[in-house]
Amino acid sequence: MPEEERRCRHQLAGRVLSRTCDNAFDCCHCEKYTEFAALPARIPSPNPGLDYSDKLLYHRAHTWVQPQEDGTFTIGLDEFAGHLIGKPDSMELPAKGNRLESNAIAWRMKKNGHLIQVRAPLDGTVVATGGNGDGWYLRVRPQAPVNLRHLLHGPEVPRWLAGEVQRLQLQLSAPDKPCLADGGVLKPELMDALPEADWDGVLAATFLET
Repeated sequence: MPEEERRCRHQLAGRVLSRTCDNAFDCCHCEKYTEFAALPARIPSPNPGLDYSDKLLYHRAHTWVQPQEDGTFTIGLDEFAGHLIGKPDSMELPAKGNRLESNAIAWRMKKNGHLIQVRAPLDGTVVATGGNGDGWYLRVRPQAPVNLRHLLHGPEVPRWLAGEVQRLQLQLSAPDKPCLADGGVLKPELMDALPEADWDGVLAATFLET
């Protein structure tokens, strides 16, 4: 990611004024994490009409993670990604028993001829699969010990999301095309609404393709 987009989670939460992450968002090995986490968070600005729960954890490649009572974790696409894609044309989910590696490709989808590769938010073994109609895609039993420090939550989420919406605005803006204005909300099924947009570029930035 470009340096200006590598904002530390503690900057997103308002605990520090400005900080660029040089550790590939690997908070588990950050020497400053404990020091910054002890600082008070500032009240974040509201999100642009998207539903982000404080009971979920979020990966920067736009998946959410929800702990289950049996020790497994449910994984789905977040609202931002869902608004972009809408209903995918096809999906390629991993088989039950497959091992996932954090930040590697977890599953693939196609929409309007574009390939979408979704990254795994944590290490683990697939124990069940869902789909777009289920509201979730994978259920995973994580490797022990579980460390989810790299996932965003609480006051970190709205400012991260605001930056993503701003990036999307810039990518989709054109002199002769309507775009999201300040104070507006993100339109659902954008890939269908704006088929002529540079979706390869948008999807690469959204799902952190290298």
